Amino acid sequence: MAQVNLLDKKIKKQNRLLQTLESEIGKTNTDIEQNKLSILLQNKEIDTLKQEYVRMISYARKNHNQLDRLMFIFAAKDFNQAYKRLKYFEQYSAYRKQQIKIITQKQDSLQATINKLAMLKESKQNLLDKKREEQIQIAQEKQNMQAKLVSLKKRERELKSQLKKHNKRKQKLKNKVEAILAAEVRKSKTTKATPEQTKLANDFAQNKGQLPWPVAKGVLYSSFGEHAHPVFKRVKTRNDGIDILTDKGQKARAVFEGEVRNIISVPGSSYFAVLLKHGSYFTLYSNLEEVSVSPGQKVSVKQTLG
Repeated sequence: MAQVNLLDKKIKKQNRLLQTLESEIGKTNTDIEQNKLSILLQNKEIDTLKQEYVRMISYARKNHNQLDRLMFIFAAKDFNQAYKRLKYFEQYSAYRKQQIKIITQKQDSLQATINKLAMLKESKQNLLDKKREEQIQIAQEKQNMQAKLVSLKKRERELKSQLKKHNKRKQKLKNKVEAILAAEVRKSKTTKATPEQTKLANDFAQNKGQLPWPVAKGVLYSSFGEHAHPVFKRVKTRNDGIDILTDKGQKARAVFEGEVRNIISVPGSSYFAVLLKHGSYFTLYSNLEEVSVSPGQKVSVKQTLG
């Protein structure tokens, strides 16, 4: 059953990745089209500048040869007019040089856009390749999941019986824990919390959502709350905590500093559960083959419990 849950989570994760890839491909397509348009406009602009420059050179050759320039300057009525004519030729020459510079800059900018377009196309191809890989993997995972479901449905009666026994064990453990917690609540009403306990509770509350995992490595295969059964229709399961699948021999560890309040024998099994208190908060670690702490012991964050 855990394998079906894990396959389902894996497929959902791959589908989310596929959606992200499709979104990135769409954005890349937009960028490619924008760069194509930019290249088109830049080419037109460069062509216009080149045509203007050709006309300028042609005009200069016809009207501004070296002898004509000198004659035009020396034909001035006075020094002031000669100076103005000289400045005109200098400015005209500077303008031509500026046009060459602008054309060169525009060509460099165009080349940069062409290079960017090539990179975008390569990026798009990589995304498409990744998308195809994910689609193939999702199809394979769906086949695996379907095969598992078919196999499990053949054992429906046996699995429903196991589920019923499992739920009974969970309820017995829940009843035990609730009785212990009720006793803790009664005790807290008659005993004032110490400053240390209050600080610990506040620290725990502030770290909610940032607590470390109770195992060094593992996979979350059942989250808190009510869920549809992965195999049987119209069957719902409820989880009052979270279930993590990990390798055999992995150690359970405290998610926060606190005190061991109880070691509980899990009903109908050879496993144990450890109840920790963090000020006014509690955490429960169940399905432990062995326990390495004892009631009343203070534990630190990530300390091994069993």
